[in-house]
Amino acid sequence: LSHRSSARQMSSSSLDLISNLPDDVLHLIFNELDYDDLEKISSASKKMQCCASLAKQKITKEPISKLSITQYSNGDFILEAHSDGGRDNYFMIVKMVSLGAERRIRKWRHPKHYQQCLITRQHLGIPHEKSSIPSEIFEGLEYLLKRFSAESICMVSVLIDDAFETRIHALLAGVVNIRLNFDRIELPGNEEADKKNFLSRLISMNVSGIVIARVKFNWSIETYTWFLYAIVNFPSITQLEIDNDLYFEDDRGNWLEKDPFPFTSEMPIEYFGNLSVLKFNELILDINFVLEIIKRCLINKRECQIHMHTTERIGMQHLQKLGNNNDIRDNIEIIDHSLENTPRYSIRVRGSDFWLIIRYADSVDGHKIAQIESCNCDIFE
Repeated sequence: LSHRSSARQMSSSSLDLISNLPDDVLHLIFNELDYDDLEKISSASKKMQCCASLAKQKITKEPISKLSITQYSNGDFILEAHSDGGRDNYFMIVKMVSLGAERRIRKWRHPKHYQQCLITRQHLGIPHEKSSIPSEIFEGLEYLLKRFSAESICMVSVLIDDAFETRIHALLAGVVNIRLNFDRIELPGNEEADKKNFLSRLISMNVSGIVIARVKFNWSIETYTWFLYAIVNFPSITQLEIDNDLYFEDDRGNWLEKDPFPFTSEMPIEYFGNLSVLKFNELILDINFVLEIIKRCLINKRECQIHMHTTERIGMQHLQKLGNNNDIRDNIEIIDHSLENTPRYSIRVRGSDFWLIIRYADSVDGHKIAQIESCNCDIFE
């Protein structure tokens, strides 16, 4: 009797009861599962895989601050998902062994392993010669983009070649409102045509922002002019930052200093007045152009962060010109908060909680820098 009972229990426990449920019921159950659970159950059967795939499409992606791809001096590539608020980080290491002939992959280690990874990388520098991003990293990036809603993707110390541009184009085809950050990247060539080819592909990727910092190639005023005129045709880009060092390394390894370029081209103010983040550290913009940007921020009550070099220090005499503009004459109040030799002002839009804060300072190399940002209160109170 006990043998029969045991056999009966084994028989009933081995039955796939879930698969026999109606599809409508299965969909209701799967819609309550998170991404990790759906990943695990997908391998049970083709039916489970199909139901899980449909449920994944309805899942609300977890927001994270950024995804990053970094190459280190030992050749390793690391793909990371940086979460907000101290939640779990996920990272994937592609170790390049024997000059790239063999790859050992460690995937998606959890926080208890993450600190050790950070300690290991403290002793690693930036690679002298950058390599193409391995296909495994792109596969990992595709997985993360399906699971998370990232604010930005950061590429650090990698080679931006044709393979990268092809893969990233495909990955971002269905992604909206994401920013691309490039830090200390390298292009296959350093000719003007190589730079323009990279920039033209970059601005056509349907992204919300572009940040380029410390690139190895030297920007010229011609490159800047071409780039800025081209980007005007892509109003979806609301953040534009070009933050290159004013010190650069030439082909012989010598470090040279360069001054910011006076930028006098007549750019369409309609576009630059609608950017939420605007940062140039290699261009000197005319004071009247800057005032026009300020005016448009006030009219649209648009949140903004602007950091730029200007031909003159912004002073009260400049801001008072805004009061002569019919669009905002009776709607603004300008307050001087200057301290000693540091001009600082706030402009309040009457009848709203919108303030525009303007700071001005000379940098250590003597260049004039203006910082403009919006806030929802008077930070000088």
